[in-house]
This record gives sequence, C-alpha cells and structure tokens, in this order.
Amino acid sequence: MFPHVKLSQTEKLLKLLKDRKWHTTVEIMQKVYRVKARDGICRVAARVYELRRKGYFIRSQQTDEPTVWSYRMN
Repeated sequence: MFPHVKLSQTEKLLKLLKDRKWHTTVEIMQKVYRVKARDGICRVAARVYELRRKGYFIRSQQTDEPTVWSYRMN
C-alpha cells in the first residue's frame, strides 16, 4: 500500500508473527533486523514486550540452546 514507508522493527515483527507459527530469535534477527545469526545485538524481547503492551498475546519458550528463544502469536 505504501511501498516507500519504512516499517519499524516492531511492525516487522508483528507481520512475521501473524502467521501464528513459532519463530526463533535467530530467524527473527535475520528477517526483522536483517542481520546474520549472532552478528550484533538485537532486542527481540524488547519488541515482543512492546507488542504485549499493545494487547497482543505472544507466547515464548526457550529452545534447547540456552540463548535462543522461540515466539508465537496466538
């Protein structure tokens, strides 16, 4: 609709989570922040917190890897 309008990180994350599938922090970093896995510091949890404060119900779970979480919107 507005191809010249740049989406915020929170808006990009919301768009990704709307498919209601689980997404790891690694995947989110690649798709939302456009960085390779572990190349830089990204605040995925902060963006999730913003969405939760806006009323979105987002589940989170830790993966087998201690520093990687998965998120899913219900």
